[in-house]
Amino acid sequence: MVDRTGLRVERASVPARESDSRRTTSTTPEFGSERAQRRVLLRTVARAAGVAASAAVGTSLLLDGMLAGRDVIGYTPGDAAALLVLLLLMLTGVLLQLAAYNAARANKLCGIGAGVAFALALVSQPVVVSLVDAPAARLAVPAGLATTSGFALLVVAAVLLVRAFLRGREPGGG
Repeated sequence: MVDRTGLRVERASVPARESDSRRTTSTTPEFGSERAQRRVLLRTVARAAGVAASAAVGTSLLLDGMLAGRDVIGYTPGDAAALLVLLLLMLTGVLLQLAAYNAARANKLCGIGAGVAFALALVSQPVVVSLVDAPAARLAVPAGLATTSGFALLVVAAVLLVRAFLRGREPGGG
């Protein structure tokens, strides 16, 4: 081995002890302890859920506000339930897709599950609204407020995504 000055340097090797091979630790050199890995995973999932929620609610509010033919938009419990089901199924699909990408085995099954979750997210919307919908709107929101709130939530989602990409990680990464 050559150091910065150009001189040849020999590194002494240390013989391994027999007890080293039997030692068990809960840490890996790359990722830390199992507890730290779990915290990083939970933080990643929470941030990804935040991005997904702000993007979904922001898109819904923005489009409702822009396409409203009146000054006030009425939201029903069915609308809220449909949005919640959409978020849960989309998050499930993303997590299954992540599992399919990282799994050494059964990645096809996780990929198929992700596709099913995405399809259910789209198909479930009218069904949930019809099952939960009340005859009268429970919440009246001015169209301008819905448009402004939707735009603000989309900006929040975009900022979170840009921060994640600048860190060199996946959206939601720690």
